[in-house]
Amino acid sequence: VGEILDIGALRIQEELQDQPQIQVRLLLNIARVFIGLGMYDEADQLYEKSVEVSELNLPSSHRLRIVSLANLAESLAEKGQLSEAEPLIRKALELTETAEEDEIDRQSLAGILSTLGSALYHYGSDDEAEKKLRRAIDLYKALPGMESDVLDPQATLATILATQDR
Repeated sequence: VGEILDIGALRIQEELQDQPQIQVRLLLNIARVFIGLGMYDEADQLYEKSVEVSELNLPSSHRLRIVSLANLAESLAEKGQLSEAEPLIRKALELTETAEEDEIDRQSLAGILSTLGSALYHYGSDDEAEKKLRRAIDLYKALPGMESDVLDPQATLATILATQDR
């Protein structure tokens, strides 16, 4: 399966160079499959490529650019590579905070905030993580049909609060 995904990722990089949004979206999807298969290094390579492509071709406030950074940061933080994850977390946070809310739809913003909250938690920035997770939860709750999506940020927030005896 990994070999098939590698071939697909190479084709995406070669054949979709003139379509960066599609290229980034597909690279992110394949990276998530690699994560699901436990192939974290392969996923990180695709996350890195998605960051590279999005930084070269998309505006700083573009959702895919922020998602690429956040996913790479979270993956590195989960593997304990906190010094590599920190600048990515900070950059994704900065881009999220400077993006106009109308540039990022509420569902996407909730997902980005949830991912950032998780990455910040793994990095050890519990206070910042709590703020991002609470905002993600509020956004998810305000959206119809998002009941299952709110579970991940709620679980991470619960872990943070439990470790602080709150």
